[in-house]
Amino acid sequence: MDFLAPLAIRAYLIPIFWMAGTKKLGNMESTIAWFGNPDWGLGLPYPELMAWLAALTEAGGAILLAVGLATCWISVPLMITMVVAAVTVHWPNGWATFGETPEAQQKLEMSMANKIDPPGATKNQLSRLCFSR
Repeated sequence: MDFLAPLAIRAYLIPIFWMAGTKKLGNMESTIAWFGNPDWGLGLPYPELMAWLAALTEAGGAILLAVGLATCWISVPLMITMVVAAVTVHWPNGWATFGETPEAQQKLEMSMANKIDPPGATKNQLSRLCFSR
């Protein structure tokens, strides 16, 4: 039964990495432009190399995690990719990246403004739990 926790983590991460990698691979020209442009993009050095490495690491990593092959070896480049993504994209822009419809963005903004509480929660209960010291 020791295999269940790693299996559950891999099952959770596979679609995340697959969607991120295939999204980059599906439109590589705009991904390279986004990686390299300092005005409206990330402004990373060597954007073509970085875009290909990120896309192939994410998509290939999802495949390797699904098969269960070389999971320890692919974990290192996946962790590096995620640290770069966290620092350059998600920290300044937010953590929700999938399902970016106007409705999803509005719901996210409303929940962040504490206008929507989870079902069964009293008003501002969530913010008191999260932000009280």
